[in-house]
Amino acid sequence: MTDAAARLFVAQPTLSQQLKSLERTVGTPLLERTPRGAHLTPAGRAFLPGARQALSGAERATGAARAVAGMVHGELHLAAVLSVALGVVPSVLAAWHRQHPHIDVVLHEYAGLDSFARAMTEATADVAIGPLPENWDGPHHPLGSEEFVVLAPPGDPLAQRKTVRLAELADRRWVQYGSSHGLAGTVEQLCAEAGFTPHAATRHHARLMPEHLAGRLTGHPAGHLDGHLDGQHP
Repeated sequence: MTDAAARLFVAQPTLSQQLKSLERTVGTPLLERTPRGAHLTPAGRAFLPGARQALSGAERATGAARAVAGMVHGELHLAAVLSVALGVVPSVLAAWHRQHPHIDVVLHEYAGLDSFARAMTEATADVAIGPLPENWDGPHHPLGSEEFVVLAPPGDPLAQRKTVRLAELADRRWVQYGSSHGLAGTVEQLCAEAGFTPHAATRHHARLMPEHLAGRLTGHPAGHLDGHLDGQHP
């Protein structure tokens, strides 16, 4: 407790009184005090993530308000899944910096949807662009949809087609996203709805890898989903 008080530049009795006041407000002990020091109780461990979010949010809100008022330079923390960060965000950032030259953007990129969802629920970012996490009850605004296409090697019959039904790819060998990639679950869910599980001949994590692999799997025409697939529903 003494070390914590020193880091906060307050007297130890003052810090102890503030903690006791907080515990009275919460209605349960948050710290267990022993001769060896203080430790979080189970209630304290449950309380800690929300407390950190509140402090982080308060600091960012203050900074954002001061930046808009022209008092200081500010930061906007933006979370995005990797595909959006590569495809959508660059032009958005260019427009942002033209309109708000004194507010820098800190970009947090996530390959997986789980880590992206945690960034939103744990207040890592001020705003996020990407798929809506399951059970998200906060404010959100639809921005549009991504287009899915099929990539196939030269000479494959699919190369002459404008639309392809997803079920037609059931027997194909796929260049598929790695299991931790944000779009892997989306692709597998769409395939399951079409009645099959895609056979992944190759899995990758790099965003630009499919364009190279699809044309090199000689003898194994590889379809790769990269957005909305026309004609996937009857």
